[in-house]
Amino acid sequence: MSSRSTSSMSSGSEDEVYETRFFDEQKPSFLAQLNEKEISKPTNKLKNAKRKFVKPQSESEESRSGEDSEDSLASDVASDDAASDIPSDADDNLEDNYQLQLQKQHSKASPQAEQNRLPIKLDDGKIKNLPSRPKQLKADDIYESQSEQEEDDQEVDKDKSDEADEEDSDEKTHHIYRIYMQNNTKKSQLAAAKFTMASIAQTVLTDPEENLIHIRKLQQLTQYKLKYDDKEIVNLESIRQLSHLSLSAIFVDILPSYRIRKLSEKEKTEKVSKEVAARRQWEELIIQLYQNWLASLDKEIKKASTLTKVCLQCMCIMLERATHFNFHTNIMECVIGRISKQSWDELSKMCYDALEKVLKSDVSGEFSLEITKILNRMIKERQFRISPNVLSLFNNLRLREELTLESTQKPNKHQRKFKENKEKKHLSKKAKKAHRENKEIEKEMKEAQVEVDKETKDRNNTETLKLIFVIYFRILKFPESSPLLPVALEGVANFSHLVNVDFFVDLLDVLKSISKRAELDALVEEKLVHEEDENVDTLVPSSETRLRLLCISTAFKLLTDQGESLNIDLDDFLTSLYALLLPLSISPTIETVPDNSVKSFKKIKPVHAKSESELLFDTLNIVFFTARNQTKGVPSTRCLAFAKRILICTLQWPGDSSLKAVDFVQKLVGIAGGSVIETLLSTEDRMSGEGGYKAYLNDPYACNAQNALGFELALLESQHYDSRVRNAAYELANTKR
Repeated sequence: MSSRSTSSMSSGSEDEVYETRFFDEQKPSFLAQLNEKEISKPTNKLKNAKRKFVKPQSESEESRSGEDSEDSLASDVASDDAASDIPSDADDNLEDNYQLQLQKQHSKASPQAEQNRLPIKLDDGKIKNLPSRPKQLKADDIYESQSEQEEDDQEVDKDKSDEADEEDSDEKTHHIYRIYMQNNTKKSQLAAAKFTMASIAQTVLTDPEENLIHIRKLQQLTQYKLKYDDKEIVNLESIRQLSHLSLSAIFVDILPSYRIRKLSEKEKTEKVSKEVAARRQWEELIIQLYQNWLASLDKEIKKASTLTKVCLQCMCIMLERATHFNFHTNIMECVIGRISKQSWDELSKMCYDALEKVLKSDVSGEFSLEITKILNRMIKERQFRISPNVLSLFNNLRLREELTLESTQKPNKHQRKFKENKEKKHLSKKAKKAHRENKEIEKEMKEAQVEVDKETKDRNNTETLKLIFVIYFRILKFPESSPLLPVALEGVANFSHLVNVDFFVDLLDVLKSISKRAELDALVEEKLVHEEDENVDTLVPSSETRLRLLCISTAFKLLTDQGESLNIDLDDFLTSLYALLLPLSISPTIETVPDNSVKSFKKIKPVHAKSESELLFDTLNIVFFTARNQTKGVPSTRCLAFAKRILICTLQWPGDSSLKAVDFVQKLVGIAGGSVIETLLSTEDRMSGEGGYKAYLNDPYACNAQNALGFELALLESQHYDSRVRNAAYELANTKR
């Protein structure tokens, strides 16, 4: 035992001495080449090793598995030794791949990760593992994830927009360089400017949502001075004009078909989707660009510069094509302000045509009401010192045909209360609340619909009609005659079917007073002509005669539709018309238009643009050939008196007026029968107890027209210089009796 112990002790000391000697000695070459850090790294197999579930085994199986485990352990050690021979670069790649796998697994561990489910026990006693299913997200989680994603996208878009702005700032004046720096002559500069405008317009129209910012380049070209590299360049006037016209064409094409409203503070703070935010940003930008351009147009128009005509033309284009869009009220004020003068020129006619198109195409009556309000305010401010053409705009309103008298009258209190009680009958609190909500929804839906609500349309037309009658009645109440009085009388006649019957008597009294005042003024003017024949221009058409004719036609128009059932005597107006025929027969201005500035009215002439001859025969047709006269009939005595006096006037009138006169007598024969022409052409002795025909008596019922002889037809048929008049007189003389 002692020997063994001593031997063992000696062997142990020898081992210690060996170990110390081993570490003290120099390292072998293969150990010197090894990296101490690489030795400590686990192998790829150990990294990717996965723990497996081991089923419980019996004792016999455990003994077998022990042997197998020893063999597997030996094989694992051998594989580890083999793996240790892999170079260090491969180990680095493996480690990086492992880190990437960990990051992917971590990213997958999101709210959408799979959720494990507990096993269930079946009826036969077996245990079944259920498949895993994805975890359901809550609405808050989804909203938060979407909002985070949208914020990230907005940040990216902001960065991109900043970069784009930097690029645009570099190319901000590139078009100016191409126009003015690369060209020396005005012709080449204009050609380069046209090419630049075309390219900018094509870029914007190709994708307005992305390239809308390029409009600012065109707006730069509308300025008087351009800046390039701290240099000021005077812009050509032709380039400025073309830039304004190009902008008008672009805005007409890209403006949306709806009106953009201003967002509230609450709406600005709300979270919206990316598409909605982009749309709002685009709408804000187009409103800003459009407003700046309109402000520049208005500035040039007020300055009365050389660009006034082009700028006013652009305003008229936008008024016609973009009435539905924002700032249409400002455009109306600018255009109406141009015609709020007593003078009338080509620009005034252009503005008139634009307003006329808007009034004729207005289906809802909204724009007509706005134009009427602006005109009413402007006429008050100018104290009725405007051109008569302005008031003739009201003759183009659609409410003349669309508005009825019933729609202008408001229901009385009993009708309104009955309607309200009928709607609210047998409604609970919940039903009333639902009814109010449905009304709001219906209101929003009506605003979105293209069709116009009839109630809204009638309400707009009624308000427009009230403002028009206020303007007309103020002019009629003037103590002195005004240049606007003929247009006001024409307006009352055009809208006579919409006047309340209660105002008929008052209106007729006003018309009588105007007619008497005009007659007195005519006598005073005639006296002045005789006293100062050399100083007074007798070739100027008499405004008093025109006023008298208009008063007569207006009075008969008032009683045409609604006044048929009324028993109102208009003999005073009829006598006044009969008395006007002889003075008009010697008028040298019977076919002269009073105002040369209104010759451009080709289709429908306003009353102030008509000659005395046109007004006379329009009045005669209203007096004799209206529905009122056809139902009640025209006395033969009246027909004979007017036919005889008109034939007398025909001998002095020019060809056109004489032809109209013969045609009118032919119509009188048609409604009164052949006895009229037979009486005029008969040569038998028909002297009655009342005496012969009194040609100078201004009363159609007391002039004894039944004793008159129409010898003027023979003179017209044989000696008149106009062949048309001769043929018409021959046909009238040979009318079947």
